[in-house]
Amino acid sequence: MLFRSNQVVVDEINQHHTNNRSLAGVALAESIIATTDIESAFAEVGAIVLALPAQSLRANLNKWREIFPKGVVVISTLKGVELGTHLRMTEIVQEILEIPHEQVAILTGPNLAREVILRQPVGAVAASESQALADATAELFSAPYFRVYTSTDVIGCELAGAAKNVIRSEEHTSE
Repeated sequence: MLFRSNQVVVDEINQHHTNNRSLAGVALAESIIATTDIESAFAEVGAIVLALPAQSLRANLNKWREIFPKGVVVISTLKGVELGTHLRMTEIVQEILEIPHEQVAILTGPNLAREVILRQPVGAVAASESQALADATAELFSAPYFRVYTSTDVIGCELAGAAKNVIRSEEHTSE
């Protein structure tokens, strides 16, 4: 297995609009810009989408807390429950960033990155305790091939996403 640093992947995305490490053979949109500079990634944004391994969320948010933009919407795509605390991802976001639930949304669904990037028809749910934020999140992510429904049941949506990953990993170990 060939190991590449994050900078190698960033350069590949920015120069060739590909990510052969994760999505071999798939062309990425030219509008995608990758960076390893978290401060520049946080600059002048209207929303921050969290898409990282669930068990690393707490450590990353603690590292970013001082530079994390205030008042910005946080959208979690993480599926899981924190080991040890059993907290959901939105609970960790709210705890560490000290933001109200009206500022947090999730995007979840039984879809895979490859399906989305290949523009295959998929569905997802944008959930927030604020219906207005759920609607805005759905509008932000909706595309002709990506249908986004809304919900105010953040707990149910997060736990369903976490359960889906457990069921999926069990299926793969029994094959």
